[in-house]
Amino acid sequence: MKTELIKNLALLIILFGTISLAIYLFTTYGPKGGGPQPPQPSEIEIPDMPSFTLPISEIYKIESEKVYFMKVNIESNATLIGEMRESVGMCINFFVLDEANMKNWLNNRTFTAYAKAQTVGKYNFTFTTDHDGTYYFVFDNREFYVHAPCSDKVIIFKLKRQE
Repeated sequence: MKTELIKNLALLIILFGTISLAIYLFTTYGPKGGGPQPPQPSEIEIPDMPSFTLPISEIYKIESEKVYFMKVNIESNATLIGEMRESVGMCINFFVLDEANMKNWLNNRTFTAYAKAQTVGKYNFTFTTDHDGTYYFVFDNREFYVHAPCSDKVIIFKLKRQE
């Protein structure tokens, strides 16, 4: 009888201790508790970059393994015609993005581009804006494929409204 009472008392102490520990952990850590929050992945913000007005006719030197950005504020329903050409025909990656898709691209998430060309020497494009706002032009001179090593590039870029 005495042994059974000791066993029951030991089980009660273990049960009470387990419940107390669980309550402590659930109320101390996590979103509602007072403990530290788990680290959030840092979001890459859109960097400062040159802003241009239309029409644009520019020449850029983009170093190997670098990205060059430019932005243009454009009203809704504007049809634009552009040309991006690497001076000696070597490949470069080019994207036209709005603000939401620029953030997605910077953070390696799925994005939608108004114009997109990868590993090209020349690219002609036309697109129509679907909202007032800032549109970003990305010239990406990073290596995407092992067989396409990057070197410094000179880019000729033109952009104007369709007349």
